[in-house]
Amino acid sequence: MNDDGAVAAVEGAFLVLTNLALVPALAYCARRWLFPELAILSVVFLASSTYHMCQAGFVCLLDVGFSAFQLSDHFWVFSALLWVVLFFVGLGLEYRFVILVLSQLLLLLLILEFGHDKFFSAVVIGGIVLIAFLLLAFIGRAVPDISVANLVVALLLIGGGFVLFLLAGDPAHEGNPGDPNYGPFHSAWHVLIMLAVYPALDLRIKDGVIERFAQVMLHGSFEPRKRRPFYIAKKRALVTVRAGKVSRTPGGV
Repeated sequence: MNDDGAVAAVEGAFLVLTNLALVPALAYCARRWLFPELAILSVVFLASSTYHMCQAGFVCLLDVGFSAFQLSDHFWVFSALLWVVLFFVGLGLEYRFVILVLSQLLLLLLILEFGHDKFFSAVVIGGIVLIAFLLLAFIGRAVPDISVANLVVALLLIGGGFVLFLLAGDPAHEGNPGDPNYGPFHSAWHVLIMLAVYPALDLRIKDGVIERFAQVMLHGSFEPRKRRPFYIAKKRALVTVRAGKVSRTPGGV
């Protein structure tokens, strides 16, 4: 094996192994019994690992072509991102499932048509963020009460990762040499974006690991906070039903 082949093999190994950065999020889901989140993140882990094993020239499982693995990777990454956003908004499981399935139908068509465009990922991620704001505005109708420390960490990891993703360019495959920085930049993107899933899932936990660490670093100690509702609700009258009659409590909560 020549020097170029050795470097390519090392970069390919890193592209596969950096998917392990998703393990903290998987462990978090298992510990808190978030089985739907555990399932979709596990699919992302497998899709990304098999895609990069094929792209690096190690093995293409079931003799599936590179393009199919790449489209599968993009499809499940975007699906998982949408699911985490719906989880953050606080929708019930059945509503999340319906929105995800309907969105996946559109997403599949868009990936097949525009998946190889370098700006496609930015447009999809921007669209998912817009969906989050719309859901918060029209369904939550309130400001979510979240851990600021977790939010800052998640945004920094996502922002840094997305910059690396754009700088990485195209991978080498099927005779295409690809961009020279793809291996290290895309591996770093894996680490940042997959580590970001943990604080993103933990946004509603006011005494989570990141919150504790931030308080200890800033104040030298950690003081647990009282649990508050996920949404800081606006004051409104309470409607109660007793014996078939509807009564309205003045002032509400």
